[in-house]
Amino acid sequence: MDKIKIKSSLKWWLPTIFLVGSATIGTLGLLQKVREVTKFEKQAYQQLLSKFSRIHPGRGSEPTFPGTSNQPMTYAFVLLSEALRYQATQDPEACVHIQNAMYWLLTNADLDQDERPGWGLPDAWDAFRDGSINPPNHPYTITTSIVILGLLNAFQSGCIDEEKLSRIIQTIVKTVIYWSRNVWTDVNEGGFFWYSPAPQDSYFVPNVNAMMLGTLARVLSELKESLSREERKLLEDRIKQGARMLVATVNQDLLEWPYAVIPGRVWSPNDLVHHAYTIWGTELVRDYKPSLIPWSRKQAIESVRRYKLNEYLLEFPLGYNNLRKARLWGAGMALAVESRWGDRQKALELLKIIDEKYGPFPNLRLYPEIEDQTFYPRYAAHVLFGLAVLNFSRKN
Repeated sequence: MDKIKIKSSLKWWLPTIFLVGSATIGTLGLLQKVREVTKFEKQAYQQLLSKFSRIHPGRGSEPTFPGTSNQPMTYAFVLLSEALRYQATQDPEACVHIQNAMYWLLTNADLDQDERPGWGLPDAWDAFRDGSINPPNHPYTITTSIVILGLLNAFQSGCIDEEKLSRIIQTIVKTVIYWSRNVWTDVNEGGFFWYSPAPQDSYFVPNVNAMMLGTLARVLSELKESLSREERKLLEDRIKQGARMLVATVNQDLLEWPYAVIPGRVWSPNDLVHHAYTIWGTELVRDYKPSLIPWSRKQAIESVRRYKLNEYLLEFPLGYNNLRKARLWGAGMALAVESRWGDRQKALELLKIIDEKYGPFPNLRLYPEIEDQTFYPRYAAHVLFGLAVLNFSRKN
């Protein structure tokens, strides 16, 4: 493993280390210094973090939309990541990042000004390419769930004062109760959250549902006393019925879901980032109530590993004659899943792929080995989160 790490973009440290080791610090000091250098995953985190604005970490370019914008999802992933780092290290700089990201998200919890909480995209978007275009700042379920996870991490971080903790709780509870009452459909197979509160987006999208169900599971586990008995029952029912729907629609043999269940559309498997979202969400549900998830955790992790071929990560799983390379955010979520519930050695192998194919760190590309080196914060923030889980989660 040392060989893999030394080949990374920090290899320029080696001559200095050996010179200092031979001249001044002796064998034990040399070994300690080499161990520090071979912790490439920690250096990669700090390097990548430096690419995000300290005050507005969610602001930057997007590959789909022109200009620069503030992306709630990016703020959320930075918040998720830095909260993990602060819990592990008590670094005051991490607390500053937490405060900045949290302030932006709480201040901008209703950017479309409809008096309903939620977070989405700053640009107009036709999610299903059916001509129904949602306006700028329309909230989406996937973004909202990731933001709430970030706020939960901030709540648990230990660097938030009582007044802001109260505001976090109020915002989270208001949001999940609104979504559970108004952005939901019951069906024979269970039930599901819509892609967004817009009626034209009332489709079953597995990754969106899995992430929101996982979010509700954490809310019930961590904020139970802030919920009324009726509210707890509502969230518990949504988790139960939503899990039933995911079980009813999975390809059990390969543990795969389509991106969306829409009448008349051909079934095809999720791309890497959306499959990893699905696994992340369902594993959070398993942590809350194991009986709701019938497949094993090992099966879940193996399903993500099917998106890897030799030294590349694929956009779609093996077996579909589609070897298109994965986008950066899929690589980041795969790293997060492997780091949290899988094997550390395999997580380090994923990190090596990210460094060598998308990098080197911290200049990560949208696709592997392309000339365009434009930095896209929303995509890179998924890698930052994966690195945070690898470096700072309690498991490690």
